[in-house]
Amino acid sequence: MCCMRFTLSASSRTEVERPWMTAQRLGHVRQGNSLLAIRAVGDGQSFAQVALGFHVHETTVATWGRRFCC
Repeated sequence: MCCMRFTLSASSRTEVERPWMTAQRLGHVRQGNSLLAIRAVGDGQSFAQVALGFHVHETTVATWGRRFCC
C-alpha cells in the first residue's frame, strides 16, 4: 500500500532516539511507539511489517514517517 522508503543517517537516528528516550522516561507510550516505528522503517522494514508489530494500520506508520521527514 505505502511505497515510501527512507534510511536514517547517524544524525537522523539521533533525532529519533533522543526524543524516544525522553518519551519513554516520561511515560508517553504513544509518542515512543511512533518514534520506534520510524526507526524500524529507517532500518529497512516495510510499513506492513512495522504496522503488524505495533498493531496499527500501514497508513498510520506512513503518517508518522511523513511527519518525521517534514
